[in-house]
Amino acid sequence: MKRKRALGVVFAGVLLLGVLSGCSLTGTKPIPKGMDKEALLTAGEEVVNLLLAGEYETVVGMLREDIRTPDGQPNREIKPEHIEELLQYHTDPEEVGTFVKIDDSTTMGETDPEPIGIAVFKCEYTKKEVAIGIAYDLEMNLTGISIAHS
Repeated sequence: MKRKRALGVVFAGVLLLGVLSGCSLTGTKPIPKGMDKEALLTAGEEVVNLLLAGEYETVVGMLREDIRTPDGQPNREIKPEHIEELLQYHTDPEEVGTFVKIDDSTTMGETDPEPIGIAVFKCEYTKKEVAIGIAYDLEMNLTGISIAHS
């Protein structure tokens, strides 16, 4: 379970940085078989929009239970303020400016420790680009959020 929590906190960070640096993501894994690319992008964009609107409680409520409360321990529960801190850390207006628009999106997959699909959104800010990755398991349960900037 600890490994799954790590997936929920940080995943594909290097790949997200590749998106920002203009790499074509050659060599990244495709989304898992049976996962619909358009459904993954639609669900991911919904979470990005909720994050940008400050709807952190809604996002936490969307997380799969074992990610939200690892090992069933309430003292390790992911709370709305944790999501807010993650977003604020990577989107500090002093460093990245203000949000302009979602500029591009792509998908990728991962298989370890479990099969997931990741929707990655390249977001334009006034000073820098920010990549937001939203991960889902095969049942389309939210399993992770990752944010990186150039």
